[in-house]
Parts: sequence; C-alpha cells; structure tokens
Amino acid sequence: MGADIGQIAALAAALAEAFEREGDLCIAHLQSEAPPQDIALLRPRLAAPVPSVSAATPPSSIDLPANFRCTSCADRMYPVRRYYRQGRRACLVLHHSGPFATQNRMDRSRQFIFGDAAEDELFGRMLAAVGWELADLHYQEFTACHFNAARSTEEDWRTRSERCLSHVFDTVRRERIKLILAVGPAAVLLFGAERAQQLARDPLLSELRWRDQSASTLVLRSPAALVALEKKRSDARQRGDEETRQSLAAEEKTIKAAMLQALRESLTALDAADV
Repeated sequence: MGADIGQIAALAAALAEAFEREGDLCIAHLQSEAPPQDIALLRPRLAAPVPSVSAATPPSSIDLPANFRCTSCADRMYPVRRYYRQGRRACLVLHHSGPFATQNRMDRSRQFIFGDAAEDELFGRMLAAVGWELADLHYQEFTACHFNAARSTEEDWRTRSERCLSHVFDTVRRERIKLILAVGPAAVLLFGAERAQQLARDPLLSELRWRDQSASTLVLRSPAALVALEKKRSDARQRGDEETRQSLAAEEKTIKAAMLQALRESLTALDAADV
C-alpha cells in the first residue's frame, strides 16, 4: 500500500508541474461533452461493509520522503521528486535547481543532481581536482519543494527557507554532517542575495544557524553559473572574438581557482577531523 501512496503522490506532483507550466493548454471538456462544473455528482448508496477476520493495515505515509509529508507551506506547487541523495562522508551540498527569480526550470531531480548532465559533470570535475567523488557527498535541494517564482516575494522565500531548515538540520543530525556547501540560489535563500554574493566572491567558512543549532557552511557559485560561463567563452571562440574569449577565460580561471582552494582547504580539514 505504501508503494501505491508513493505512486499517487508522484503522479500528483507531475500533474501540478504540468498545470503550472502549461495550464492554458489543458482541455476541460470536448464540444460534445458537458462542462465539468455543470455535472451533478451523486453519492451512491453503499452496502454495509462485510466484517473481516483480520484487520487490514491502514495506509501510511511513513514511506514517503519527508518533503512529500511536509505541510509547512500551503503555497507550494509540488515537492521535489528526489530532494535528497545520500553520500558517504560528512559533507552536505545544498542546492536549488527549480524555479527561482527569473529562472523557471523543470524538476529533473530523478535524473540529475543539479539540473542537467553538464552541471553534474562540472561539479564532479571540481571534486576530482581535490581528490573527492560525486558519490562522497550528500545532496539536498533547498527548498525541498517548488514554488511559483513569478508570484513570490522576498518575504515569501524567507518564510519558506526558515521552515525548510528543519529538513536541513534533520539531515545534519541523522548523517552527522560536519560541513555544508551552499551553492547558487540555495545560498541566496540561506543568507540573502548580498551576503551570499559576498561569501561566494571570497569563499570562507561561515555558520548556518537555525534555532539552537549551527553548522559550518561554505558558499560556492552554482555549477549552472560556471557552465554558463564556460559556454560564453566557447561561443566567443566560435565567433572568433579573441578579446572577449581571453577576458572570459581569465574570469573563469580566477573563479574556479578560488573555489578549488576553498574546497581543498575545507575538505582537507574535514578529513583531518575524521582521523
């Protein structure tokens, strides 16, 4: 029964995403059919249930992911289909790969960690440069549900983020997380746009706090931002714009060098703490 509930929840999430994305294309009824709102729904008289010898186990939502069970935000569109991936070491990556600000991305969490293959591959390259693998880290989408970004205010996001921190620190406690990597929009949700940009420019450890709990956190640019920068450099090369290509290449090198140094120092310290 738990599997059936999970399938129904996943179907509901997919329908919510489809209606939000292409609601105007939905056909309520054919010309030969009556409008749904004009159809009278009658409740049939049901026969009395036959007593059973053994009581059936009642349906339970315990097998559903925590974000599917969460009821904190009534304005969510749908929960992220796969909001958490377990890793092997005490480092958690918080990322946001759904609608945010002017970005309207589909939920592809079943196939990818960050949103597409190019972003996963780039982050994997960065980790390999410091001796780690993608599977070493835990990954959790923050927020764990998707919302209508076009209709959301900064206050809406602050409220949602505060509520969703409960899921973050549940993971921190359960997996004994010692370091959080906050990337891209997730860092903005956690620290605010100005502070997140400052921390990303000069990656240094800070403290993420929630109630009486805290966790060491490093803010990094998102893989999506770095993929976009690589694409701009490649496009400039294809156009034959050597001046722009060199400028973008220098910017890319500086950003990646700072990120790798911060990653190397933080993950090395994490390894030392485990010894």
